[in-house]
Amino acid sequence: MEAYGLAEQGGHIVAGVSGGPDSLCLFHVLHHLAPGWGMSLSAVHVNHGIRGEAADRDQAFTESFCKELGRPCRGLAFNVPALAAEWRLGEEEAGRQLRYRVFEEERRRFLEEDPRRPVCVAVAQNLEDQAETVLMRILRGTGTDGLAGMEYIRDGWIVRPLLDVSRQEIEDYCREKGLAPCRDRTNEEVLYTRNRIRLELIPYLQENYNPNIVQALARLAAIAAQDKDCLYALARGVERERTEQGSAASLAALKELHPALRKRALLDAFRELGLIQDVAAVHLEEAEALIMEDREGELDFPGRYRLRRRGEKVFFLTPESREAEKAGDVPVSFAYPVPGRGTLELPEAGRSLTVCALEAEEWRRGLAAGGKADKNQVALDLSALEKQLGPPLVCRNRRPGDWIRPRGMEGSKKLQDLFVDKKVPRELRDRLPLLCRGAEVLWVPGCCAGGVGPGPETEKVLLLSLSAESHSG
Repeated sequence: MEAYGLAEQGGHIVAGVSGGPDSLCLFHVLHHLAPGWGMSLSAVHVNHGIRGEAADRDQAFTESFCKELGRPCRGLAFNVPALAAEWRLGEEEAGRQLRYRVFEEERRRFLEEDPRRPVCVAVAQNLEDQAETVLMRILRGTGTDGLAGMEYIRDGWIVRPLLDVSRQEIEDYCREKGLAPCRDRTNEEVLYTRNRIRLELIPYLQENYNPNIVQALARLAAIAAQDKDCLYALARGVERERTEQGSAASLAALKELHPALRKRALLDAFRELGLIQDVAAVHLEEAEALIMEDREGELDFPGRYRLRRRGEKVFFLTPESREAEKAGDVPVSFAYPVPGRGTLELPEAGRSLTVCALEAEEWRRGLAAGGKADKNQVALDLSALEKQLGPPLVCRNRRPGDWIRPRGMEGSKKLQDLFVDKKVPRELRDRLPLLCRGAEVLWVPGCCAGGVGPGPETEKVLLLSLSAESHSG
């Protein structure tokens, strides 16, 4: 974790532990290293409900193993075959999506218990897993981004410490430490694509083409990851603006880009609006044609997002804009990085946000002198914010999936439910500027404060003030 910059005093690691060699090795290593980093450790086990009694035994084994180490373990059982049918996915993909949903919920649970500490989730993919991922994506026709394989750190809180460690090294560690991991018999069955790649294709390639194919594929992933970072950095050179139609970029600027950069500029624009996955090559090819040909038009993207070419601009539209257009009221989509200090203009909302960092004592004196804090002002524990993992602070209007952890309340709440409970007028909900970190809303001005507020041990305070709404123009 030190290599990832995650060894923060008072932090917590949630490890995904199946009971197999990889995750058992990871958890055992973290058990011995976490105290030196000043981090606590727990496990979460997901029982997929596919292997009957064998799966139940794996869950019992994992919980017992963690108990022997004096570490808490949360075991959760599901019916993945039923979920796969409901989600219209294969069992392998449904299980993967379920695990990461559980990981996210487990992280959120620990943040709710103590919002001041950073929380990360450690998973046990290894060197061979990386090679299998790259090979599987090649077989499915991946672009160069897919060649980058799995990331060492994903979304700022999922970490893969064993991604450079081979299965043989993991097995050797388990044997040397006297660990007796579970063996999942389904891993030896050629029912799933990944299993066939691991059991049939890679051994064939090793025997007939390259005995070091695993290392070669992992090296390819590392090179592709560097290229991916570079290309996205270049693609972000195309500026985007906010208009009544949503996010927009200059058609001429997009046309000037190399196709490789143009496609990444489109992906980056949609990611900023909340479309993170499921964009396929066909979507980008259609968008490429629309931009480069002499015509206007509109294309549907996954999740009811849209791309529109009108005049000299290309617009990126959120799902909410469709309904608003039907009602004749197009919401203005905006999102601005919050500076460490100074004033941020919010033209779409007709307001401005003033930000300043204060010593906690200075803030307390000002609060005592001024009485009750203004409803359009919020104070956050700056030290806690800096320690927490995750995306940077932004001021934006609402997005699908937004949630808040109101101060003084147990648990979290969907933003939509908060709007209903607080009777926020419908006509204000799309234009209300929110302080956010990813999908978590830290402040709804005039309505509710979330995030980490200043406490007795707070050293620095981030004070944010929203101006009154301007009705000019």
